[in-house]
Amino acid sequence: MLNRLSACALRKGLIVNTSKLEVVHFTSRRTRVPVFTLGGWQLANKDSFNYLGMILTKTHNMAAAAEHMLTPFMAVCRRIRKFASEHRLTDRPHSMHWLAKGYAISASMYASQIWGTRYMEQGAEMDCPLQTVHMCLLKGILGLKRTTPNWSVLRECGQEPLQLYWFGAAVRFYNVLLCSNSGTLAKVLKADIAMSTVNKKCWSAEFLDALHGLKRSGDFQHRVRTLQRSHGQNLLLV
Repeated sequence: MLNRLSACALRKGLIVNTSKLEVVHFTSRRTRVPVFTLGGWQLANKDSFNYLGMILTKTHNMAAAAEHMLTPFMAVCRRIRKFASEHRLTDRPHSMHWLAKGYAISASMYASQIWGTRYMEQGAEMDCPLQTVHMCLLKGILGLKRTTPNWSVLRECGQEPLQLYWFGAAVRFYNVLLCSNSGTLAKVLKADIAMSTVNKKCWSAEFLDALHGLKRSGDFQHRVRTLQRSHGQNLLLV
């Protein structure tokens, strides 16, 4: 495949930037990873790579992707505080809450439908490091101590845990996979759902666990396992 890519680029007069190409051998148990070359250049072997701002590791550790999102999320929180200070909004918590809701929540959503499933299970609302930073932002707006109960702060601010938004994104992602015109995506989803019975860390297993505690959760889970899309008010649309 790499040789065909190199030949195609040569015919089109294009140059592939090999400095941006890396090889990650997922769940490899070999002591040596095979050497891959493109146009005579050896490609670097890595334990992880950054794809469109999301970290993918050879061990499929989605917690690493969530931790990677901390940096841009904290940067957004700092910008909110800076904007509020420059526009004299620090004594107007209502305005700052709207800034947090409009910018901080959206910043936490990037690729959350993929890496966020491990934090969507009932009882895991405060487990993600992004949620910890979010709570610090809200408590700072209200001038509260960090020991203040998180749920009380969320209710006072009229906001929900980030988990809720990530869950909605995961549901939409599932429906999009089902409706995709790509046969490969359909096969990947089917295989992942089948793997959920033996591997509780795969995407489908975590997504199914996130459905626990919902009304008619058994109906929801059955539709996922049988690759059925939700429609209207019936099931999985969020």
